[in-house]
Amino acid sequence: MSLCCRGCSFISLSTIYQSDNIVVMHQGEVIEHGTHQFLISDEAPVGKYRTMWEQQNLFATPTDVRVMG
Repeated sequence: MSLCCRGCSFISLSTIYQSDNIVVMHQGEVIEHGTHQFLISDEAPVGKYRTMWEQQNLFATPTDVRVMG
């Protein structure tokens, strides 16, 4: 995990979506983890990452969306 993520309450998901394993935490507990593709799929157990990804992409320009996947 990148050290820049520690202690942050907000991070642009476009900076981590290519990671081998993304860990989503809420109130100090791991609520889901996996690859970006898994976490945005309907198979993800919670869907918190998918919700955050969709919310961030609402404000993205067409160029940003192409870069982010």
